[in-house]
Amino acid sequence: MAEALNWVSRITSIGLMMVLPALGGNWLDKRLGTSFCVAIGLVLGVTIGFWQLMQIARQPPRGKSTDAPHSPANTSTDSSTTDETERRT
Repeated sequence: MAEALNWVSRITSIGLMMVLPALGGNWLDKRLGTSFCVAIGLVLGVTIGFWQLMQIARQPPRGKSTDAPHSPANTSTDSSTTDETERRT
């Protein structure tokens, strides 16, 4: 249940990041009598929202080891194994 609430809060945050700048731009347009602030807010909101979405997508899954046998992090040789091999030769 806690994991579900975590995802709900993440998705809600991304949605708000996308919508609030456009709403703020709309408010500014009405207040100033212009018509470009909503477009700037929309572009800014979508950009920030997608950036946040990419940050979430890049995070490793929780509860799983990041050192999988096929990961590039484990392709290096262990220094103790290398030392033993050098001693034998």
